[in-house]
Amino acid sequence: DCADHGWMLVGYPKTREQALALQRHGIFAKHHVFLEAPDMVLIERFMGKRIDPQTGAIYHLTFEPPESPDVTRRLKPVENQSEKSVRKNLLHYHRNIEGIRSAVAKGTTKVINADQPKSDVYAQVYHFLCQVPRSVAPQCPRVIL
Repeated sequence: DCADHGWMLVGYPKTREQALALQRHGIFAKHHVFLEAPDMVLIERFMGKRIDPQTGAIYHLTFEPPESPDVTRRLKPVENQSEKSVRKNLLHYHRNIEGIRSAVAKGTTKVINADQPKSDVYAQVYHFLCQVPRSVAPQCPRVIL
């Protein structure tokens, strides 16, 4: 199924060692997309995130509020949601991201600024995923006899 339809890992690998372990097991991605935004933007996004326990729908108090006041009253914060936990996760990310990037094949990565409208981020990711990745294999000379 993955060979036919592709696959996506979100938030993994979290360390260089995990990235290398994937490769040791023969798992190589054709594309690696890194979405980046300033820490304060990520904290603001996470802290405003709310879930409707009745439907499971996810909203953001600032960027994607629900249209109905009834839904707004039902919204609950994400479990274990605190600025301290977000900052801890960001610290782990900053300590490990360069190791992860160095472990993946050159020419298969794209860094995209996620601090822009969703439609723009989506368009950039989609455009990159539609590209055929260049091979990093050495080129063979052509011999014509």
